[in-house]
Amino acid sequence: MVSNFMKRYGGERYEKRDLQMRVRQRFAELQLMDEKDKIVPWHIVNAAQSIDEVQADINKIVEDTIQRVSEEGQPLNKMFQPGDYMLPTPSGIERN
Repeated sequence: MVSNFMKRYGGERYEKRDLQMRVRQRFAELQLMDEKDKIVPWHIVNAAQSIDEVQADINKIVEDTIQRVSEEGQPLNKMFQPGDYMLPTPSGIERN
């Protein structure tokens, strides 16, 4: 017997492809802004991999960051500071 939950699975508003594509596009825009301004490097990990592969990717990012900080003397940057943020308007959307 299939539960009511399983019958509805995938029908949630966050499971809609259009919304996921817009969220992905928005994160890509924010990443480009950060990289352009050299604020904080972004790292994308493919979560469709096995748990071991995801863990290996994360470990590599951490190890590379530790090496960069210790060898090059570059500081760790905070992604966000306390306070309010005004995010730029996403491309293709006008604010009133």
